Amino acid sequence: EQHSFGLSVLADFFRRAGWDVHGGVGGAVPDPAAAVRRAHFDVLGLSVGSEAHLPWARRCIADARRGSLNRELRVLVGGPLFVGAGVDPGVLDADGFAGDAPTALRLAEQLVAPASALRAEH
Repeated sequence: EQHSFGLSVLADFFRRAGWDVHGGVGGAVPDPAAAVRRAHFDVLGLSVGSEAHLPWARRCIADARRGSLNRELRVLVGGPLFVGAGVDPGVLDADGFAGDAPTALRLAEQLVAPASALRAEH
């Protein structure tokens, strides 16, 4: 989507917290589902700006879950469609919704921590 400033802020927020981030401004990932088939990702974040992009987001999430190298892949959504337009993020098969960077980071850490703990135990 073209709301690049918010994506840049979000990517920087995650990087400062120690996450490896692929995407954001200048590094947008044209096919996120293909990216998770090629490399291990813990979290896929999608920002949706308009209702016209909901079908793409649904397909992307389904394809990512089906083909991800990480069977515990978590999906977070956000963006102007959910924050400004008030569309229910529940319309997508995501694990969570965040309307700002601190919430996104906190939610990502909560979603990934249980899977990391399980891997450490085995």
